[in-house]
Amino acid sequence: MQILRKARIQVGLVTILLASVWGTYVTSAAQAEEIKPTVYAEWKDPSSGSTYYNWSGSDGEKYTNKVIVSTNDGKWAQLNDKFARISTDYSKLSSYPELSIDFSNASAVDLFDYINPLYLDTTAQAAVRGLNYDISPDGKWGLYRTSNFGAEMSANGKSVYSTKLHSYFLKNMATGEIQEWISSLRSVTVYWLADSKLLVAQYSPEAKQKEISTYDPATGETKQLVLGTLYVYSDKEQKLLFTKNEPWRIPWVYDLKTGRSSLATKTEQENLYAWIDPRPTTKAPDNLDMKTLPVIDLPIHRLYEHEVMTSQGSELVPFTFVKDGEKYIPLHSLVSKFSLSIGLREGNMYDYQYKLTGASDQTVILDRNNSYMFQFRLYVTPEVLEKVGLEDVTVRTDMKGVIK
Repeated sequence: MQILRKARIQVGLVTILLASVWGTYVTSAAQAEEIKPTVYAEWKDPSSGSTYYNWSGSDGEKYTNKVIVSTNDGKWAQLNDKFARISTDYSKLSSYPELSIDFSNASAVDLFDYINPLYLDTTAQAAVRGLNYDISPDGKWGLYRTSNFGAEMSANGKSVYSTKLHSYFLKNMATGEIQEWISSLRSVTVYWLADSKLLVAQYSPEAKQKEISTYDPATGETKQLVLGTLYVYSDKEQKLLFTKNEPWRIPWVYDLKTGRSSLATKTEQENLYAWIDPRPTTKAPDNLDMKTLPVIDLPIHRLYEHEVMTSQGSELVPFTFVKDGEKYIPLHSLVSKFSLSIGLREGNMYDYQYKLTGASDQTVILDRNNSYMFQFRLYVTPEVLEKVGLEDVTVRTDMKGVIK
């Protein structure tokens, strides 16, 4: 009996030992697999020919993401560790790829500005915080998509709840004027068409169903194409695949050139869904040593598109915009220049009040009726600024953007 018990104990120990050895082997192999970096090319600078890559892997201490770059002469470097990723939406006609911040290496300003896009401007040799426009084919209009966070009052008027708004801005590239075109709780799908009109797919409150239409920014005219849900738009084919607002969801094709709809064949669907990856196909070498790779200390600057003019002086601001016929100016950008002060908020996010005081102690109470909260920043009209002592307030929009 003792022999049998001893044998069982020995077998058990051997089993534990084998499991331990196997576990160690598997863990080491898994770790080796985990730390093997992944690298893929994302964007090639048409001016310099440099190619930018996204790199993910271990730097010897922790798993991290980096942006690396290769030049035409075969040299490699990495952006400083503030930048974690580079990305390009090839469905847009934007000029610049966007950069993502590594929040573990971000400053307080970076964290506060995270909503605003950060794009790579290789001409300015900087990462630029500013609106990155999707330019129309004729170059006359810029479309900017973003999110805004607001507040609404409940139906019974007893509580306030937060909301996420989908905001779409249009810039007249000749005059520099920017207007908030759409602000909606529902996401809107928008594409530039070849004739520089916008293809718009959204819920229509009037029709009480989904609608596909075109919008002409030059005239403000909207034209309904079909009532239905957009699935895909092909710029090459000048056709869109959609389903009517019916339970059986049969796919249809709308031809923008003829203005006619027809049932979609299998071949048509395959052609419309066909996609060729436009990213560079170049590969990074396997032996890149991130510890010794030179670092490009890319500075972060801000784009100023407009200038606020007054009798007391002028100040560059990131941008102003028109909403419901009112011109809105970012208040925070003017505080230091014109010795303004903003009191603490009173009330909730919906029924907010801020006391704005001018250099000579003139005061205005800001609320929903005379100001606008956009992306957690207060925007005010020229009339409000004049009430706190600024004189002859106007906005210069027809200017080349300033990066600094």
